[in-house]
Amino acid sequence: MAADRLPPEVLAVLARLEEAGEEGWLVGGCVRDRLLGRPVHDYDIAVSCPPARTAALFSGHELVLAGAAHGTVGVVAGGRLLELTTFRADGAYRDRRHPEQVAFLPDIDGDLARRDFTVNAMAMDRRGRLRDPYGGRKDLEARLLRAVGEPERRFSEDALRILRLARFAAKLGFSVEGETLAAALRLRRETAALSAERITAEVAGFVDGEYFSRAAGEMLGLFAGVWPALAEVPSEMLAAFARAEEPDSRLLLMARAASPGDWPAAVAAFCRRLRLPRSRERLLDEAARRLALPPSEDPPEVRRRACRFGDEATRLAFAVDRALGGPRQPEAALYERFCRTGLPRSVRELAVTGADLLAAGVPEGPAVGTLLARLLEAVIDGQCENTRPALLDRVRQEETRYG
Repeated sequence: MAADRLPPEVLAVLARLEEAGEEGWLVGGCVRDRLLGRPVHDYDIAVSCPPARTAALFSGHELVLAGAAHGTVGVVAGGRLLELTTFRADGAYRDRRHPEQVAFLPDIDGDLARRDFTVNAMAMDRRGRLRDPYGGRKDLEARLLRAVGEPERRFSEDALRILRLARFAAKLGFSVEGETLAAALRLRRETAALSAERITAEVAGFVDGEYFSRAAGEMLGLFAGVWPALAEVPSEMLAAFARAEEPDSRLLLMARAASPGDWPAAVAAFCRRLRLPRSRERLLDEAARRLALPPSEDPPEVRRRACRFGDEATRLAFAVDRALGGPRQPEAALYERFCRTGLPRSVRELAVTGADLLAAGVPEGPAVGTLLARLLEAVIDGQCENTRPALLDRVRQEETRYG
């Protein structure tokens, strides 16, 4: 926690504030993570000066003024964006998410009072001196998440804090103080009004958490305001969450627990509340469709499925199956054996191309793609070698089908 471990651009900004007779304090997650010895990626600074003076003090830097009305001035220093926010108190919250107005304050302790959890309500100056009016360091040592002040008030102000509680538990591996968890569970229905972008960010952080397996049993219920079925997750599904090793497996299990119906329907319903990248949503859908198929121990069928769904979706489906203790492990073993054969998985890996088929007399149009697909199937079924002479010979045998 020594001051010299701070990035030089952060030290320079704090020093400039001090030289100008102002206070500057590191606040929030950067203080928490420094005390825990975790990597720090973003530095937020609470300052005593109003936004206009902050901007004047750093007029030689690139500034971001979009948040100035709420006290925040972005200062680009050393290639890093630092957010400098005037000490403030939040007024009444509209839509249980955003304060209607803010009031600037003269001291850091009042600013810390508006924060969500005690471990996020500490401040540190550039010399490493700590302000901790709510016992955040003690809770860090106890590995405990506790609301600042009255828990019900904290969650009533901003329902996003309920999902943040789940994310922090999965990220840090901390327990949750009893009254804090009880209040979050009582008010979890308020999260239904949050934006898809906010829900997505918290779900993504939750399933990516280092301590997800430990947190899932207790924390899944906090998402029941968004997906009501998560209020009561069967014990066998909770056991599967504890065994799931990767974020996408955990997302698929959340989808299955959250929505009735078959795998594809469950994933589609789950993703409707999220704003996932199209590539990730497509992967989840393909893995769900793979899981919807009955288990197979027929080697040609396993190879055809691998070609149809691709390696990423296939491996994800088998990872979910392992977490569920399901019946697909013989099929997974056949799939791994197929992977070691070096056989093609797609028409792009065939020893002939569409141009080769046209040169061999296949009419231009859909017949080319159809025949390439049949050639791939013949190769993976062991009926034809993946060599140019063998495949072109197979094309001549298939003449009657496309002629």
